[in-house]
Amino acid sequence: MRVKQSSRGCCWWFLVVVTLALVYDAIVYTVHKKTEKSEGAAPIPGPPGAIEKKYVDALKIAMQFFDIQKSGELGHSKRFSWRGDSALTDGSQAKLDLSKGMYDAGDLMKFGFPMAFTATILSWAILEYGDQMAVVNQLDPAQDSLKWITDYLINAHPEENVLYVQYVTGKNGEAFAQWGSPAWFSWDNKLAGTQVLLSRLTFFGNKDASNLGLQNYRKTAEAVMCSLIPDSPTATESRTDSGLIWVSEWNALQHPVASAFLASLYSDYMLSSGTAKLSCNGYSYKPSDLRTFAKSQADYVLGNNPMKMSFLVGYGENYPQYVHHRGASIPADAKTGCKDGWTWLERKEPNPNVAAGALVGGPFLNETFVDDRNNSMQAEPTTYNSAVIVGLLSGLVTTSSAVQSFT
Repeated sequence: MRVKQSSRGCCWWFLVVVTLALVYDAIVYTVHKKTEKSEGAAPIPGPPGAIEKKYVDALKIAMQFFDIQKSGELGHSKRFSWRGDSALTDGSQAKLDLSKGMYDAGDLMKFGFPMAFTATILSWAILEYGDQMAVVNQLDPAQDSLKWITDYLINAHPEENVLYVQYVTGKNGEAFAQWGSPAWFSWDNKLAGTQVLLSRLTFFGNKDASNLGLQNYRKTAEAVMCSLIPDSPTATESRTDSGLIWVSEWNALQHPVASAFLASLYSDYMLSSGTAKLSCNGYSYKPSDLRTFAKSQADYVLGNNPMKMSFLVGYGENYPQYVHHRGASIPADAKTGCKDGWTWLERKEPNPNVAAGALVGGPFLNETFVDDRNNSMQAEPTTYNSAVIVGLLSGLVTTSSAVQSFT
């Protein structure tokens, strides 16, 4: 789709990613060591601490899904034998190279807006927790995946007021029409993330920290954090019986994982700035309370749940076998025509290929999960799910996280 307009429109969405990158160019690392302290100002932490093995293992697996989702000529980026080059002529009709980017979910679609969200979250994670990633050798893969997306986004914005926002692979979208349905439902609501990002300006002595608008963002961000802490007087009741944040049955895990990522960040903002307490209707909570919540959501995803199932494909011994993903469901040596895909969608055997690192949609409110390839509501992974789980795990891989402060 080609969008041309004289006002802000879709071009503004693309500029969000660019703006974030430019803002963060001004960031300076302040390394620290996490400590808990109930009274007085929390000390500024030091370097990253000891690694947390389960989160390191999970992060290394989660990072792989970006490679699986890559479009274009893979070259040295081809790390799975069942993946090959694809969409090499995307954009050719407009004399553009739109071959790169990442497929949105389990189907052959590249959506500009969800992809921009993925790039934004991945950028945020790298810039806040880059040292964490580096400690466990995951910074280079993260940067490579980010560049794969931004190469596409840059090419999709060839001139002023022109932005290509969506591309369907296959003539007239016929390939997409054959099986499955995409699932994307909350990547377009970035309010909580915006509040947390802007509130950080008030933590680190920015010259505009006293600005009423910024203070309001922080006030709202604090309300969000208070709603996440389970024993807070303003805690949300929208949770499963086991404590997983619950918003929607479609792609249910995106919300708790994204919330946990924000809680991890806010906890580290408090520690890095020496902010000892968070006040929730007269009750005080420490940064460690937010981190405990973040870990609880991560642990649920990794198997600490009533189903004893890891929702991160490839992690642990029990994870979904019928992931709603075209590439994973069709044997690499299969000879299929345009109309043959249904055979593989409907087959009863588990997927022949493992979509390593895929974070599937997740459980229902009653904490059940139907492992079925046709169950796109629960069994379909997305790249934006991957972005938030990578961000969360990057903040948890060591006992001491590092964030940067504005100067």
